[in-house]
Amino acid sequence: LELYGQYVQVLKKLKHVFYCSCSRKQIHEAGQISGCVAHCKAEQSLKDPLRSALRLQTENREMVLLNWEGHRESLPADASVREFVVQRREGVPAYQLASLADDLHFGVTHIIRGVDLMPSTWAQLQLAEMLQATAFQHIRFLHHPLLMEGDQKLSKSNQSPAIQLTSDSRKEYEEAYRAW
Repeated sequence: LELYGQYVQVLKKLKHVFYCSCSRKQIHEAGQISGCVAHCKAEQSLKDPLRSALRLQTENREMVLLNWEGHRESLPADASVREFVVQRREGVPAYQLASLADDLHFGVTHIIRGVDLMPSTWAQLQLAEMLQATAFQHIRFLHHPLLMEGDQKLSKSNQSPAIQLTSDSRKEYEEAYRAW
């Protein structure tokens, strides 16, 4: 928690964050999928930090990552992570900040994620840039296709059972991955 707090302090000092009291319900009702929907940035003096989340002032632009082979690749901005929360209203670090801090702290060099987490990669690249954490720009990424059952991805969050591959189904997945 101390490490996460240090990153939050850097973001505050560099004025990359703002307090926001917008709830998920308010964001949804405003027809958005993320970000502040009120005038929280302009009304900072009226915000109670004890009842507000801390959001990153993201820039709507593409980010560049290193792919698995070490080549630079563009990653477009994604509306689902616009002005994302870095510290929840309870003072707990949010996923993007904690994940980035952990990767930096443990010296992660390669990250493998599903394609559904490309917005998180974009968010963390932007966060790392704002924190001047240049080591994150050298991490290599692989975003793999998802395994699906019907229209639902197979994942722990969906309580999917473990996959038991036969030699034939393993070959099928390997061929599909190579084609991808």
